Amino acid sequence: MNISGYILLTGLIATLYACGGGGGGSSDGNTDGNDDSNNVVDSVDGTENAESFVGGGTNNAGGGFDLSGDDTSVYGTRLDAGAVGASLANSATGQPDYIIIVDEGKSVTDSMSIEFEGVEETINGFILVFSDASTAITDLEFISMTILKDGAEFKYTCIAPSEPPADCGGLEAVSLDIPSGTATLTNATVVNADSGTVLTLNGTVTWD
Repeated sequence: MNISGYILLTGLIATLYACGGGGGGSSDGNTDGNDDSNNVVDSVDGTENAESFVGGGTNNAGGGFDLSGDDTSVYGTRLDAGAVGASLANSATGQPDYIIIVDEGKSVTDSMSIEFEGVEETINGFILVFSDASTAITDLEFISMTILKDGAEFKYTCIAPSEPPADCGGLEAVSLDIPSGTATLTNATVVNADSGTVLTLNGTVTWD
């Protein structure tokens, strides 16, 4: 595993969790995913001096994920995507491809920060960030997600390779194709950071 990439992405996970819901959310969003260094970086295959695509959007996404697991009795069985921000790998920092998905009412800026339309969006909805292991930058695959329900935060994580069910369901569970704007989770498993319950996600999100 590329350690610098792991450190950067675990920092990203912590930042996303901090942005969350009641009391911790911010109406202007301060969840930088790439330290605003989105100009000239290394390309996906590690060659130098190539521009990496970085972009966000508002209401630029469709599709979503079906959920199964005990916790769905609280917040339901479906997450519908509203917006996606995406960043290709950067070998200078060890950052792999990753995306941020949010529900309608939130947006992801070109600097990979999250903005909220109003107070309601800070207490309900979801923020999901994930990467697959398909680039030469790192063998890391991870999912980090916060579901917000009436101000309560349900935090989930997984990382692969590791032991099931915290291994995201295996390396084939996460498929990410940023150039085509497609992300798919197939029986992907994430673990509740507080209770240890397991949530399974299935579905595809597309964006432009």
